Amino acid sequence: MEYQKTYDAIIATPLNVEDVIAGEVFWGATRSFMTGSIILAIAAAFQLVPSPWALAIPVLTLLEGIMFSSIAMLFTSIVPSIYSFNYYFTLFITPMFFFSGVFFPLSSFPEIVQTLSWIAPLTPVVHLTRALINGEFQLDLLWALALIIILTALFFSISLITMGRRLTV
Repeated sequence: MEYQKTYDAIIATPLNVEDVIAGEVFWGATRSFMTGSIILAIAAAFQLVPSPWALAIPVLTLLEGIMFSSIAMLFTSIVPSIYSFNYYFTLFITPMFFFSGVFFPLSSFPEIVQTLSWIAPLTPVVHLTRALINGEFQLDLLWALALIIILTALFFSISLITMGRRLTV
């Protein structure tokens, strides 16, 4: 954005700012979809997928990709320089991995950590993915799906506004 001026060059074409931002977000979602599908195919090849509900995982990874691409675009719109991206990984991504149930089940954490872990956007994704892989459905999966949809809509809308301001100033 600062050094190569790629976004400035794209905006000089007939595309508007919202097209560029949405394209960037949907490219991130496409990469997420491809990665999730490949990982699912490899897991299935090793017979590690016991439920046919796992076929819904690529759809979930697409939605997850939109959500996390929107969050990344929001952060991109507010950081003052490229060096500030270290904060994004150190203060957001790394703690989210540890406290969302990716490596350790949430039940192994104290009750307060289990409750606070739902602040992390990765927690509902992990919850839904595990349920789809195992074919175990509970009512709280609707809450997890609703949370993902709400966060996706919220962060996508905010990133359109903030990145639009950053690119047009």
